[in-house]
Amino acid sequence: MKIKKPHFNKFKIIFSLLFILWLIAEIFIKFEPLNNYPNDDSASFLYIGRSILQGKIPYVDTWDHKGPLLYYIDALGLFIFGLWGVWFVQFVLTFLGFGVAYLNAKSLFGNFPSLIGILSGFYLLDLFAAGNITEEYSAIFALFSFGLYVAYQQDPTQKKIC
Repeated sequence: MKIKKPHFNKFKIIFSLLFILWLIAEIFIKFEPLNNYPNDDSASFLYIGRSILQGKIPYVDTWDHKGPLLYYIDALGLFIFGLWGVWFVQFVLTFLGFGVAYLNAKSLFGNFPSLIGILSGFYLLDLFAAGNITEEYSAIFALFSFGLYVAYQQDPTQKKIC
């Protein structure tokens, strides 16, 4: 019995790599901190994140009306490498969010329609303004939850979803 090696189409591999590089460049251009100044909300989140790194306690020493996870995400980014660290965290969460959205759409509509949907979604990144806003960070959690819901709806007898 001869074992078949998986056949990878070189065109598909090259196209996939170029597509991923394009996505990375698109996100980078939208949110890089050299040309984008934080808006009011983003600046307050960065301020509270920096305060956390200085040992201050959110809602005691500093205050804003958003949930604490946002401030700790900014503190993590600032700890990693300042504004570029915050950008890196934004980039990773946005990129993963689009990946989760693609997988969700693929399970519902197939490969090509999901790819078109994801490409269309990249042009909505301008809604995130200069980045570092709550919608940007919460998108991946919402999309992941939706994916779990879709997986359960497709097979309710499945005990283990992940």
